[in-house]
Amino acid sequence: MRYARHLSLLLAATLIAPIAMAQYYQSTRDRVDIAWPEANPIWEMEIYSPSNSSGTEGSGLEIRDVYYNGRKVFGRAHVPVVNVEYEPEGGCGCYRDWNDFEMFFDTEPESNGMAFLDANPGSVKTTCDFDGVVDPLSDQGDMVGIAGEDFGDRLVLTTQMAAGWYRYRVRWTFWLDGTIQPEFTFGHTFNVCTAAGRNHNAYWRFDFDIDGGDDDYAVEMAPSGMTEFDLEAKRFHDDGVSWGVFD
Repeated sequence: MRYARHLSLLLAATLIAPIAMAQYYQSTRDRVDIAWPEANPIWEMEIYSPSNSSGTEGSGLEIRDVYYNGRKVFGRAHVPVVNVEYEPEGGCGCYRDWNDFEMFFDTEPESNGMAFLDANPGSVKTTCDFDGVVDPLSDQGDMVGIAGEDFGDRLVLTTQMAAGWYRYRVRWTFWLDGTIQPEFTFGHTFNVCTAAGRNHNAYWRFDFDIDGGDDDYAVEMAPSGMTEFDLEAKRFHDDGVSWGVFD
């Protein structure tokens, strides 16, 4: 069974001259510095693999110091908390999962032990790309870390994690027009607890830092109007409500 959660963000930033970068990717085990597209970068950022992310139990594929056309838009963005709540008859309770154990997935070419791979577009395939319950022995591929796919109009970054019998995929898509699509996808192998009804809750944290955070403010946009706010403690899904962050 596969569950995907998507969130689209559009950054309508003022266009200014991009920061020059020496090369497309600069990779170490701890972090990867990205400037994309290679010829004339509009996106620049640091990305961190799950095993090097900042959350207490890991936070998946984490991005920091994100610039769009030379303008800073993110200080940090990640998923520091994932909870699994089982229905009472399952007997498995409520559990906080971890987001720092990296799992094998398929790419072309093979990674050959690289922490970051410039993969062929369309070649990345994780356990979460299969429909249905997945046999744990089907975990395949030799990529452990982050794969990047350059589709020309978008850069897609993917990693896969394991938390017991679950497989979690984090994927970030960065479009030329300033749109960002973060995705957290849930898959599982067979287990007595996965046979029970359950809810997965992924908690995103976005530190918008537009040209520095001092003058940033957030608004809630609803059919009734726009309201500035400082803290959102809890919000159930509502198609009529969206949020904006302004500088």
